[in-house]
Amino acid sequence: MTSGGKMIYIDTSVIVNSFFTDEKGTESSKKLMEKIRDGKFTVCTSEFTILEIASGISRRSGDPDLVNEFIEELRAYPNLRIVPISKLLFDRAFEIAT
Repeated sequence: MTSGGKMIYIDTSVIVNSFFTDEKGTESSKKLMEKIRDGKFTVCTSEFTILEIASGISRRSGDPDLVNEFIEELRAYPNLRIVPISKLLFDRAFEIAT
């Protein structure tokens, strides 16, 4: 939890903007993601956000390996809680997104 005991929900656009350097708001998104990665903020997002990120990166890069690497790294952030959905639904949607 954050110092005030509140969980912050992080939107897809913040995560995507931290990855694509040509997007509006990239610098502030990168700084926020660094603070999350470094444990200064605790945030949550849904697995649907992960799908949106995978789809966005896949469309822009055309590289499924890059998508998988980015998502693996994101899942390793210690202060990012990903709210689960059904595994079957998630796996199928992830397959379609990538």
